[in-house]
Amino acid sequence: ENSKHTLVFTGAQVSSESGVPTFTRERGTWHSLSPPDIMTYRTFQRNPSLVWEFYCHQREMIAKCRPNNTHYAVVALQQKAAKAGRQFTLITQNVDGLHQVAGSTGVIQLHGSVWETMCLKCNT
Repeated sequence: ENSKHTLVFTGAQVSSESGVPTFTRERGTWHSLSPPDIMTYRTFQRNPSLVWEFYCHQREMIAKCRPNNTHYAVVALQQKAAKAGRQFTLITQNVDGLHQVAGSTGVIQLHGSVWETMCLKCNT
């Protein structure tokens, strides 16, 4: 109540309740590789088609997911902080964008977004 700044840090467990797969619980493989091994620049250099296929599959799965009560609770905290004149920062390790879908603004995404791609030649 007396703080001037509210900080919320979220990770995979928040979105797992929405059905987003986590790479700590589901240790499956994709073409005999574990997801963390696929999600590297080195793998992309060796086999870009495999990496594109993996991320397309991820986007298809995530597109079916919806924010859950935790996502909406974070929105409520952000709104409460704003009404009280406090700064609010939301940092997430999640790449799914569900915080934004729920209504959070100014989200810092540590690992980027599965919905955004970048050209490696011109950085656009």
